[in-house]
Amino acid sequence: MESLKDMLRPEIIWLLVGLGLMFLELMLPGLIVLFFGLGAMIVAAVCFFAEITINQQLGLFILTSILMLVAMRGLLRKVFRGHAHSASGLEGNLSEFIGEHGVVKQTISPRRPGKIEFHGSDWAAVADGTIEAGATVEITGRENITLKVKQI
Repeated sequence: MESLKDMLRPEIIWLLVGLGLMFLELMLPGLIVLFFGLGAMIVAAVCFFAEITINQQLGLFILTSILMLVAMRGLLRKVFRGHAHSASGLEGNLSEFIGEHGVVKQTISPRRPGKIEFHGSDWAAVADGTIEAGATVEITGRENITLKVKQI
């Protein structure tokens, strides 16, 4: 019975709750539950060094979780957005690349789009005439995410 009482100490309970919430963050989108897990870990650390009431524990949990959520969520979302975010930024600024060159990877014909390699990525491309694979092309515009090209 003594070992069960040792396992039910507040710092152990808060530690398990924190770990559970952090694990739950792996399954849920939004990067919110992580901060509540960190708040529980902070309460566990405080309970380890000081004896505080349950009301103080809950208040500390809510306060630290919300403060970390407000202070750090925006920064961490930028960090975890990664490559997909930068790719969408490239799509928005595609007009900057008009006049630049790419290499045809898949033959382009007037009736059927092909592929070009541009800045290390493959892009769908259309042209007024047939352009064979291996040819160098110049970007003249875009239509949604398809580049308009002409042979050089």
